[in-house]
Amino acid sequence: NELKHSHEKEVNDIKQTMTQALQEEVQTKCDQVKEEIKSKYEEDVLPKLRTEMEQQHTQEVERVKSEIASSSLQSLETKLKEVKERHEMEITIELEQQFQSLQTKHEEEMVQLKQQHTVGMEEK
Repeated sequence: NELKHSHEKEVNDIKQTMTQALQEEVQTKCDQVKEEIKSKYEEDVLPKLRTEMEQQHTQEVERVKSEIASSSLQSLETKLKEVKERHEMEITIELEQQFQSLQTKHEEEMVQLKQQHTVGMEEK
């Protein structure tokens, strides 16, 4: 009975030792695979991903710059048109005022000339 008990203990010890050795081997293999994956990721995937993201960022920046430039250009064109229209209106008003002033002056001169002519005729 004691022999049987001793034998079972020995078998259990062997099982435990083998199980522990197997677990250590599995853990070592897992660590190796993790390290390989990490290394591959850092060497291959990460640089490609970084490059791709940088390209996307650059494209997005260029798109936004283009939108801003386009928007600014449209805004400037609108402002320029408004300024041009305002200047044309101011010039038109100024010309009309000058025309009125000249017309009034001309009419006054005509009245004076008629009066001078009338006075001159009366004197003759």
